[in-house]
Amino acid sequence: MVYPKGSSSPLRWNAAPVARIENVDDVQFVSDMIADLSAVAAVDLDRIYATGFSNGADMAYQVGCRLAGRVAAVGVVSGLGPEPPGGGNLARPVPLIAFFGAADPLAKGLSIPTWLIDLLLNVSVELKESSPPTETLIGQVAERNGCDGTPEPLPATGGVHGIRYTGCRDNAEVVLFTLEGGGHGWPGGPSIPLLGEASAEIDASKVMWTFFMEHPLGKSADE
Repeated sequence: MVYPKGSSSPLRWNAAPVARIENVDDVQFVSDMIADLSAVAAVDLDRIYATGFSNGADMAYQVGCRLAGRVAAVGVVSGLGPEPPGGGNLARPVPLIAFFGAADPLAKGLSIPTWLIDLLLNVSVELKESSPPTETLIGQVAERNGCDGTPEPLPATGGVHGIRYTGCRDNAEVVLFTLEGGGHGWPGGPSIPLLGEASAEIDASKVMWTFFMEHPLGKSADE
Protein backbone atom coordinates (compact mmCIF):
# COMPACT_ATOMS: atom_id res chain seq x y z
CA MET A 1 0.00 0.00 0.00
CA VAL A 2 1.21 3.47 -0.88
CA TYR A 3 -0.29 6.61 0.65
CA PRO A 4 0.80 9.65 -1.37
CA LYS A 5 0.00 13.17 -0.18
CA GLY A 6 -1.55 15.98 -2.14
CA SER A 7 -0.40 19.58 -2.09
CA SER A 8 -1.47 23.13 -1.17
CA SER A 9 -3.09 23.99 2.16
CA PRO A 10 -5.14 22.21 3.34
CA LEU A 11 -3.66 19.17 1.56
CA ARG A 12 -5.71 18.14 -1.44
CA TRP A 13 -5.52 16.74 -4.96
CA ASN A 14 -5.80 18.75 -8.14
CA ALA A 15 -8.64 16.62 -9.46
CA ALA A 16 -10.68 19.57 -10.75
CA PRO A 17 -10.39 23.38 -11.13
CA VAL A 18 -12.22 23.87 -7.80
CA ALA A 19 -9.02 22.71 -6.03
CA ARG A 20 -7.28 25.98 -7.01
CA ILE A 21 -3.80 24.47 -7.39
CA GLU A 22 -2.92 25.33 -10.94
CA ASN A 23 0.21 24.03 -12.66
CA VAL A 24 0.16 20.84 -10.55
CA ASP A 25 -0.35 17.62 -12.53
CA ASP A 26 -1.14 15.10 -9.82
CA VAL A 27 -1.82 12.31 -12.33
CA GLN A 28 1.72 12.73 -13.63
CA PHE A 29 2.92 12.70 -10.03
CA VAL A 30 1.22 9.33 -9.47
CA SER A 31 2.63 8.01 -12.74
CA ASP A 32 6.14 9.06 -11.71
CA MET A 33 5.60 7.51 -8.29
CA ILE A 34 4.65 4.16 -9.83
CA ALA A 35 7.77 4.25 -11.99
CA ASP A 36 10.04 5.17 -9.06
CA LEU A 37 8.64 2.44 -6.81
CA SER A 38 8.79 -0.17 -9.58
CA ALA A 39 12.50 0.56 -9.94
CA VAL A 40 13.27 -0.26 -6.28
CA ALA A 41 10.61 -2.80 -5.27
CA ALA A 42 8.90 -5.89 -6.68
CA VAL A 43 5.68 -4.50 -8.15
CA ASP A 44 3.08 -6.69 -9.86
CA LEU A 45 2.34 -4.46 -12.84
CA ASP A 46 -0.91 -6.37 -13.48
CA ARG A 47 -2.25 -5.41 -10.06
CA ILE A 48 -1.90 -1.66 -9.59
CA TYR A 49 -5.11 -0.19 -8.15
CA ALA A 50 -6.23 3.30 -7.18
CA THR A 51 -8.64 4.18 -4.39
CA GLY A 52 -9.57 7.26 -2.42
CA PHE A 53 -12.15 9.06 -0.33
CA SER A 54 -13.92 12.34 -1.18
CA ASN A 55 -11.39 14.54 -3.01
CA GLY A 56 -9.12 11.50 -2.97
CA ALA A 57 -11.87 9.54 -4.74
CA ASP A 58 -12.03 12.25 -7.40
CA MET A 59 -8.27 11.85 -7.81
CA ALA A 60 -8.41 8.06 -7.95
CA TYR A 61 -10.98 8.33 -10.75
CA GLN A 62 -8.76 10.75 -12.68
CA VAL A 63 -5.78 8.42 -12.23
CA GLY A 64 -7.78 5.42 -13.42
CA CYS A 65 -8.98 7.25 -16.52
CA ARG A 66 -5.72 8.88 -17.56
CA LEU A 67 -3.54 5.90 -16.61
CA ALA A 68 -5.99 3.29 -17.86
CA GLY A 69 -3.19 1.30 -19.47
CA ARG A 70 -1.45 0.88 -16.12
CA VAL A 71 -4.15 0.93 -13.42
CA ALA A 72 -6.12 -2.33 -13.26
CA ALA A 73 -9.20 -1.06 -11.39
CA VAL A 74 -10.47 1.86 -9.31
CA GLY A 75 -12.43 2.11 -6.07
CA VAL A 76 -14.06 5.36 -4.92
CA VAL A 77 -15.90 6.40 -1.75
CA SER A 78 -17.99 9.59 -1.58
CA GLY A 79 -16.49 11.08 -4.72
CA LEU A 80 -16.37 10.64 -8.49
CA GLY A 81 -14.40 13.37 -10.23
CA PRO A 82 -15.24 15.04 -13.53
CA GLU A 83 -14.44 13.32 -16.78
CA PRO A 84 -10.77 13.84 -17.69
CA PRO A 85 -9.71 15.57 -20.92
CA GLY A 86 -10.77 13.34 -23.79
CA GLY A 87 -13.71 11.90 -21.85
CA GLY A 88 -14.30 8.34 -22.96
CA ASN A 89 -11.13 8.05 -25.06
CA LEU A 90 -9.37 5.76 -22.58
CA ALA A 91 -6.61 3.27 -23.30
CA ARG A 92 -8.95 0.52 -22.05
CA PRO A 93 -12.19 0.20 -20.07
CA VAL A 94 -11.41 0.34 -16.35
CA PRO A 95 -13.39 -1.64 -13.74
CA LEU A 96 -14.90 0.59 -11.05
CA ILE A 97 -16.46 0.00 -7.64
CA ALA A 98 -18.11 2.90 -5.79
CA PHE A 99 -19.68 3.57 -2.37
CA PHE A 100 -21.95 6.55 -1.69
CA GLY A 101 -23.97 7.53 1.38
CA ALA A 102 -27.56 8.46 0.60
CA ALA A 103 -27.48 11.02 3.44
CA ASP A 104 -24.13 12.57 2.50
CA PRO A 105 -24.52 16.29 3.36
CA LEU A 106 -21.82 17.28 0.86
CA ALA A 107 -23.80 15.71 -1.96
CA LYS A 108 -26.90 17.70 -1.03
CA GLY A 109 -25.21 20.99 -0.21
CA LEU A 110 -24.19 22.22 3.22
CA SER A 111 -25.99 25.05 4.97
CA ILE A 112 -22.65 26.82 5.41
CA PRO A 113 -21.96 30.18 3.74
CA THR A 114 -19.82 29.79 0.63
CA TRP A 115 -17.45 32.50 1.86
CA LEU A 116 -16.72 30.42 4.99
CA ILE A 117 -15.98 27.29 2.95
CA ASP A 118 -13.75 29.43 0.74
CA LEU A 119 -11.91 30.77 3.79
CA LEU A 120 -11.50 27.45 5.63
CA LEU A 121 -10.79 25.10 2.74
CA ASN A 122 -9.45 27.42 0.03
CA VAL A 123 -11.58 25.76 -2.64
CA SER A 124 -14.23 26.98 -5.03
CA VAL A 125 -17.74 25.86 -4.14
CA GLU A 126 -19.72 23.79 -6.62
CA LEU A 127 -23.51 23.83 -6.62
CA LYS A 128 -24.21 20.18 -5.90
CA GLU A 129 -27.86 20.64 -6.77
CA SER A 130 -26.84 20.92 -10.44
CA SER A 131 -24.77 17.72 -10.43
CA PRO A 132 -26.24 14.55 -11.95
CA PRO A 133 -27.39 11.85 -9.52
CA THR A 134 -24.77 9.26 -8.57
CA GLU A 135 -26.68 6.52 -10.41
CA THR A 136 -26.49 8.60 -13.60
CA LEU A 137 -22.73 9.11 -13.27
CA ILE A 138 -22.16 5.40 -12.62
CA GLY A 139 -24.38 4.57 -15.59
CA GLN A 140 -22.22 6.78 -17.79
CA VAL A 141 -19.10 4.91 -16.68
CA ALA A 142 -20.84 1.61 -17.43
CA GLU A 143 -21.85 2.82 -20.88
CA ARG A 144 -18.27 3.87 -21.59
CA ASN A 145 -17.10 0.43 -20.52
CA GLY A 146 -19.52 -1.18 -22.96
CA CYS A 147 -21.58 -2.86 -20.22
CA ASP A 148 -25.14 -4.12 -20.55
CA GLY A 149 -27.58 -1.25 -20.28
CA THR A 150 -29.54 -2.60 -17.32
CA PRO A 151 -27.65 -3.35 -14.08
CA GLU A 152 -28.39 -6.38 -11.96
CA PRO A 153 -29.34 -5.82 -8.30
CA LEU A 154 -27.05 -7.21 -5.62
CA PRO A 155 -28.45 -8.82 -2.45
CA ALA A 156 -29.38 -6.09 0.02
CA THR A 157 -27.89 -6.11 3.52
CA GLY A 158 -29.83 -3.88 5.88
CA GLY A 159 -29.54 -0.40 4.45
CA VAL A 160 -26.91 -1.34 1.87
CA HIS A 161 -28.18 -1.63 -1.69
CA GLY A 162 -25.98 -2.50 -4.64
CA ILE A 163 -26.11 -2.78 -8.42
CA ARG A 164 -23.61 -4.36 -10.80
CA TYR A 165 -23.15 -3.69 -14.51
CA THR A 166 -21.93 -6.79 -16.32
CA GLY A 167 -21.33 -7.85 -19.91
CA CYS A 168 -18.67 -5.15 -20.14
CA ARG A 169 -15.72 -5.01 -22.51
CA ASP A 170 -12.64 -6.75 -21.07
CA ASN A 171 -14.63 -7.73 -17.95
CA ALA A 172 -14.58 -4.07 -16.83
CA GLU A 173 -17.52 -4.37 -14.43
CA VAL A 174 -19.00 -1.36 -12.66
CA VAL A 175 -20.46 -1.72 -9.16
CA LEU A 176 -22.30 0.84 -7.02
CA PHE A 177 -23.23 0.49 -3.35
CA THR A 178 -25.71 3.00 -1.94
CA LEU A 179 -25.79 3.29 1.86
CA GLU A 180 -29.14 4.37 3.28
CA GLY A 181 -28.52 6.86 6.08
CA GLY A 182 -24.81 6.89 5.30
CA GLY A 183 -22.99 10.20 5.49
CA HIS A 184 -19.68 11.44 4.14
CA GLY A 185 -17.45 8.71 5.53
CA TRP A 186 -15.66 5.46 4.72
CA PRO A 187 -18.06 2.51 5.24
CA GLY A 188 -16.72 0.36 8.03
CA GLY A 189 -14.57 3.21 9.31
CA PRO A 190 -15.05 6.11 11.73
CA SER A 191 -17.57 8.87 11.17
CA ILE A 192 -16.46 12.44 10.51
CA PRO A 193 -17.99 15.09 12.81
CA LEU A 194 -20.74 17.15 11.14
CA LEU A 195 -20.64 15.01 7.98
CA GLY A 196 -22.99 12.23 8.99
CA GLU A 197 -22.55 8.63 10.08
CA ALA A 198 -20.25 6.25 8.25
CA SER A 199 -22.16 3.06 7.52
CA ALA A 200 -21.18 0.10 9.70
CA GLU A 201 -23.21 -2.37 7.63
CA ILE A 202 -20.49 -2.96 5.05
CA ASP A 203 -16.68 -2.88 5.10
CA ALA A 204 -15.72 -0.96 1.98
CA SER A 205 -12.06 -1.97 2.29
CA LYS A 206 -12.79 -5.71 2.26
CA VAL A 207 -15.40 -5.53 -0.50
CA MET A 208 -13.16 -3.30 -2.60
CA TRP A 209 -10.16 -5.61 -2.17
CA THR A 210 -12.21 -8.61 -3.33
CA PHE A 211 -13.29 -6.61 -6.39
CA PHE A 212 -9.69 -5.64 -7.11
CA MET A 213 -8.48 -9.24 -6.90
CA GLU A 214 -11.10 -10.21 -9.48
CA HIS A 215 -9.86 -7.59 -11.94
CA PRO A 216 -6.15 -7.74 -12.73
CA LEU A 217 -4.94 -5.74 -15.71
CA GLY A 218 -5.87 -7.27 -19.04
CA LYS A 219 -8.18 -10.02 -17.76
CA SER A 220 -10.94 -10.62 -20.29
CA ALA A 221 -14.45 -11.83 -19.60
CA ASP A 222 -13.77 -15.36 -20.91
CA GLU A 223 -10.66 -16.00 -18.80
